[in-house]
Amino acid sequence: MTGIRMVLLAAAVAAAAGVGLFAAAPAAAQDLLSLQSRVMQLEARVRDITAFRPVNPTAEAAVVEALRHRVHVLELHLAETQNTLKHLQVQVEELKKAQQR
Repeated sequence: MTGIRMVLLAAAVAAAAGVGLFAAAPAAAQDLLSLQSRVMQLEARVRDITAFRPVNPTAEAAVVEALRHRVHVLELHLAETQNTLKHLQVQVEELKKAQQR
């Protein structure tokens, strides 16, 4: 990306000086400066995205423990729901038998 930025910078300087790489008009020079600015912004975003950010081991352990606890709570909730469903199925079967009599 640095090569692209250098070419854009050279084109912008040449256009601003009136020489122009392709006889650039003032509007083209403005476009080149705008493009250079956008390239620099993209470079900054790429650096930010790819930057190494170490994770605090104690914070990571706390997150893992919290997730384990959440999974355990959900498993208990699932077991309770399954038991309730079985109980309701038994009641439905009893009602069906009573209705058939």
